[in-house]
Amino acid sequence: MRWLIKAQITLTMAVALLTTLLTRGNQGWFVMLGGIAAMLLTAIAAMRAFSVNAQDAPKVVLVALYRGLAAKIIGAVVFFVVIARTMPQHLPFTVIGFVAATLSYWIALLWAPMPGAPKTESVELEDRKLDGR
Repeated sequence: MRWLIKAQITLTMAVALLTTLLTRGNQGWFVMLGGIAAMLLTAIAAMRAFSVNAQDAPKVVLVALYRGLAAKIIGAVVFFVVIARTMPQHLPFTVIGFVAATLSYWIALLWAPMPGAPKTESVELEDRKLDGR
């Protein structure tokens, strides 16, 4: 999970900085707003999905996952409708931030160690730091 959070924050901030430099204005703040919305909606979906015990019946776990994803989709629709109605001129930059944070899932997949995969030296060093060795 740390990999995903790091990737979301890094990518959102990089795109916001680039947007600020290219637009010479405050549009980077709206890119950040979109990225933060994506991160909050992901957290809400994760809390809903992981609100059940993994040892429960598969149907209960699947329903919790679906409810979490539904909450994320509904939250995103509400968020973008509010932005479109209140600040339509900033909607494209908010969407850019949302997309940047969402694309970080793919980047996090490249960085995150896969369970069962052979450990590389950098992953072993990270494990030692976490274990306090």
